[in-house]
Amino acid sequence: MGPETRIAVLGGGSWATALVKLLLNNVDHLNWFIRDEQQVRFIKKNKHNPRYLSSVEIDPKRITFFTTIEKAIDSSDLLIIAIPSPFLEESLKPYSGDFHEKFVVSAVKGIVPHHNLTIAEFFNRIYKVPFGNVGIISGPC
Repeated sequence: MGPETRIAVLGGGSWATALVKLLLNNVDHLNWFIRDEQQVRFIKKNKHNPRYLSSVEIDPKRITFFTTIEKAIDSSDLLIIAIPSPFLEESLKPYSGDFHEKFVVSAVKGIVPHHNLTIAEFFNRIYKVPFGNVGIISGPC
């Protein structure tokens, strides 16, 4: 991965917001998938997430926001997954593209329900992402 790598954070909660803030300290631009259009409009206007870590200022000019997960994934090379594990499978359902050339970083705790798989195993078995293209970020828990 080089400086031209297109990075996306998938998720709109507190952990995703913290990751976006940290990433913007190190990259010029990133993509951010938040499913709620109203939340995206608020962040663009007010420079912070209204629901999570509301005191953290975010520069929306350095972010391309997506409210459809398919477009966010297709527009990115490295995906940082910050969607809670119980909602991950349902959130990814609309995406019918190929993950095998993506680098997937899990920022998710727990396992994917109904599969009893860790996030890395889930992406490997269900989406055929090679284990060499999977990373893990542990959080504040």
